[in-house]
Amino acid sequence: MKILMILSHGQTTVERKFSVDKSLEVENSKEDSCIAQKLICENVNNSIDIHSTIVTKATRRFVSSLRQKYILHLEEQRKFGNQKNLENSRKRKVDELYLTLWMVRSPL
Repeated sequence: MKILMILSHGQTTVERKFSVDKSLEVENSKEDSCIAQKLICENVNNSIDIHSTIVTKATRRFVSSLRQKYILHLEEQRKFGNQKNLENSRKRKVDELYLTLWMVRSPL
């Protein structure tokens, strides 16, 4: 099976190994993103003629399913982040309550 590497429009900075957009720097610094970008760059640089690659129906389905998996992964991360924020807010409230009780019980 041929491996097809797709670069989104405006991702030429990936080829230069850095990103100009500050919001992408955090994402690009993650280990998986760096490895994926390096693989893409190596394959693009090593390919003789990238424009002659044949894109089959099966390849399009595969890429489409990867996009759907990526969206599901982002939703799971968002849910996990929301749960973590909720837990942190609960911990802050408990800490504030303990601090308030301590201030009331201990004479100054």
